[in-house]
Amino acid sequence: MQWVKIEADTVHKYQGREKDLIIIATTDNQSNDFIDDSKMLNVAITRAKKQLKLIVSYEVCHKQNTNINDFIRYITYQSAKPIESKVYSIFDLLYKANAQARALYLKGKKRISQFDSENIAFAFIKDILQQDSYRSLDVLPHIPLAKVIKIDETLTQEERFYAQNPLTHFDFIIYHIMDKAPLLAIEIDGYAFHHTCKQLNRDKLKDSICKKHNFPLLRLSTTQSGEDKRVTDMLQALFY
Repeated sequence: MQWVKIEADTVHKYQGREKDLIIIATTDNQSNDFIDDSKMLNVAITRAKKQLKLIVSYEVCHKQNTNINDFIRYITYQSAKPIESKVYSIFDLLYKANAQARALYLKGKKRISQFDSENIAFAFIKDILQQDSYRSLDVLPHIPLAKVIKIDETLTQEERFYAQNPLTHFDFIIYHIMDKAPLLAIEIDGYAFHHTCKQLNRDKLKDSICKKHNFPLLRLSTTQSGEDKRVTDMLQALFY
């Protein structure tokens, strides 16, 4: 196996340096003076020796009279082909630029959390369960772990202590309506929160507890995509 060193940094840190491949990500869904600054864009573009990839949102790509739009037009003219991603994430609604779309999506829907990531996830899971295939299932938020999994001798002392904590819960439990039997746990992992050392340890404990009791746990990160397919694939595997 050949290891490839990947380096991530700001444009400023690459001034005067070169790399065979440069990937530029604007990190904002909307065009603004910062990401469209001609000098910074020039530095970013000219750092690539062999390949350059530019990742932008649809809005940034099609914003007229901008430096980025002019550059995209130029590389398209030079026979480079822009590729539109076919994979989306429900958590794209969390971006500040999508505040209006987020409010519209959540309008009239039940809010179960102070975190919009969980409100969005709850609404999207409810939408999935409206399908005829899953009419015998429903979802509940914030269910204590000890109400779902038996705390027994298979768990370590640390796992038992964690499981018995009244604050330890699953973000969502999908269950059978007829007998209330839990089918699947879903956790929503916000990147900043779930990458702290303390939370990473809690996540490992929860994963271990579920694994020891053969209870399915699906983690949905707010930095990933394709949540609809991941949930439906898991339901298909468990339900049929």
